[in-house]
Amino acid sequence: MRRRERKSCAMQQQDGQQKKQDEKKKYEELRKLVWAASFFCGLGIYLAVTVGVCIWLGDHFDQYFQTAPAGRMAGIILGFPIAIYSIYKKIRQEW
Repeated sequence: MRRRERKSCAMQQQDGQQKKQDEKKKYEELRKLVWAASFFCGLGIYLAVTVGVCIWLGDHFDQYFQTAPAGRMAGIILGFPIAIYSIYKKIRQEW
């Protein structure tokens, strides 16, 4: 009787460990997906903020020197390459 009880207890421990491993595997893919989604959403926000700041600086340049569209256009033209280069560096850093 005691041998059976010991076996069943050992089997229960193995079953419990197997369930924990299955749960870890199940949620590991979800964790990776959430990480990737948050990473790429962060890149999009970073792009928008960088270009927005460059456009804002261009507007202030326009107001100070009274050169209507030149500052804003310069902000757009300079903002995108700066943002893309910064994103490139961030991606290389993460991977």
